[in-house]
Amino acid sequence: ILGVFPAVNEATTDTLYSTMVQMEIVDPSSLPPGGNPPTTRLGTGRLFYPSEVNYGTFGLVVGVAGYLYLLGSDLTGVKLARVPNTGNANIADRNQYEYYNSVTRDWRLQQPLVLNDATGNILDWNYTDPAGKSIGPNVGDIWYDPYHKTMVMLFGDTWVDGTFYMSYATNNSIEGPWSKPVAVWTPPVPKECGHEPTSW
Repeated sequence: ILGVFPAVNEATTDTLYSTMVQMEIVDPSSLPPGGNPPTTRLGTGRLFYPSEVNYGTFGLVVGVAGYLYLLGSDLTGVKLARVPNTGNANIADRNQYEYYNSVTRDWRLQQPLVLNDATGNILDWNYTDPAGKSIGPNVGDIWYDPYHKTMVMLFGDTWVDGTFYMSYATNNSIEGPWSKPVAVWTPPVPKECGHEPTSW
């Protein structure tokens, strides 16, 4: 299993960079109580930096036209990077990635977008929370839906009320265009939490 995770300075909680990690699938009974499956950091460990879109933390897609796609999000929406899926050394090397620019509709080699640059969005989405703060999509998932014969995206908001949103590629292309996201589920608030200012 592949994942992209932020490396954090534990003293300050500042994000240093993101890193690609591979985890083995094992029989859970083979692990000691509280133990984790074996994991390996791929490459040098440094994939994207705090000023850049954190590609891969929103979602990953493998097997579309021989590429590994990494999706990242920020305050403006969801963005897309890709790399030929030719082995661990290649997918962990930031210099091998291309980044999608939705304005020019082309891929640019070695040019990750800076945070909150909407020119790379495959999906525009943001929200103003009750305090007036702008938020964007949080983590999500993307997959091919064989019944509807198109790519589908599901994501949560960034700490407003936990609502999940769904969108689909109107032409079955991962680059889009994508439909306007629709709210599909909001978690109920237990009565024990109803008095809290952040009751969600």
